[in-house]
Amino acid sequence: GASHDHKAKDCPEQVQFNFPKCGHLAHVKKACGEKIPKNLKCKHTLNYRREECGHEQLRQCSEAEKCVHPCDKRRPDCGHPCSNLCFEICISYDCSVCQEATTKFCMRHVRKHVWSWTS
Repeated sequence: GASHDHKAKDCPEQVQFNFPKCGHLAHVKKACGEKIPKNLKCKHTLNYRREECGHEQLRQCSEAEKCVHPCDKRRPDCGHPCSNLCFEICISYDCSVCQEATTKFCMRHVRKHVWSWTS
């Protein structure tokens, strides 16, 4: 806002301000004499490319950098494509391909035994 003479700590005028860490203009105003609330986060949208994976990302300035693209690596435990998000460790969840194969095998096994019990 416009400059005005006053004692800043007592001034109720609503003013725009920039976040000190990033310099982006805040999406809200604050009373001139108030400090920037600690829980207020910069919501400026950033477009960036992660160095680790090369994926382009959009995120809010105050959010941590983590790639939410599907992972394009192979799992080190079984060699199947990883079905996690890029920022997640490939072996942090069970392999969906292995789980599906196990389920199909178990269903065939159950059907075979149920059929032999009913005959």
